[in-house]
Amino acid sequence: MYAVDNEGRFPDGSGLTGLNTLTQGNYLKRLPTCPNRGVCTFLDYVASTAPDRFSFSCVGNNHGECFPGQTSLNIPSYSNDLGPTQQPPPP
Repeated sequence: MYAVDNEGRFPDGSGLTGLNTLTQGNYLKRLPTCPNRGVCTFLDYVASTAPDRFSFSCVGNNHGECFPGQTSLNIPSYSNDLGPTQQPPPP
């Protein structure tokens, strides 16, 4: 909805600044909380304009116990062109 209301652009700014734009404009009620950490860990929001895309992820290895023997850095993640990523790539 934000992009539709803003000429196809996603919020400027990176990290929490960009994501907070969505809560201030009533596009998100609140920022997501990592269930393992109990705080917002989605701090790496990045947007670009050529082409228009955005991504963010749960920063850190907060879900390592879900993927034994694998590094699960910055999982889960989401990008508007790839959609959600729920698990690390196979070894």
